[in-house]
Amino acid sequence: MSKMKYTVAIFTSATLLLSACTQGTSSIPPQNNTSLPSKESPIPVEEVHSSDPQQTNTGLLASSDEIDWEQLHDKLLSNEMVAELHSAVDAIVNHDQTALDQLFGSDGGAAALAYIMDHTTQFTDIDPAYIEDERILVPVRGMRQLQGDDKVQQATLFFYFMKNSKGEWHLVTID
Repeated sequence: MSKMKYTVAIFTSATLLLSACTQGTSSIPPQNNTSLPSKESPIPVEEVHSSDPQQTNTGLLASSDEIDWEQLHDKLLSNEMVAELHSAVDAIVNHDQTALDQLFGSDGGAAALAYIMDHTTQFTDIDPAYIEDERILVPVRGMRQLQGDDKVQQATLFFYFMKNSKGEWHLVTID
């Protein structure tokens, strides 16, 4: 019987090793985006002086002007989801905690995201949405400058949508 256990253990180990080496299937669509490196790389910033409160002499202007919301057509996103995404992006750009609170409702989820408001973010692109478990994730790319830092870094924020008890998709968190 010990030979049988030994054979099963070797077979199981070999199967696990081979399955780890093969490329598994994923619901994440392949992306041919080579414009962003895999690690965030700092980009030096020139000092800019402005009376614009969203810029606050950081060198990076908080905006989402480069995103063409009218051209955002993703088979996973309904018009309502796009509207919520747009509102959330605008709230982050404008450092509007009240608007973010309204999006997340009374569950207090937006309070945990207050750290996002401490940075200057310039959103530039929305990557294709994809499904992960029972959530839809929407990656939104751009540039971010941390408060008190003089470097601008490429950044991607992920906006997570889940169905509520009525079966409607709603924004539940941002990471």
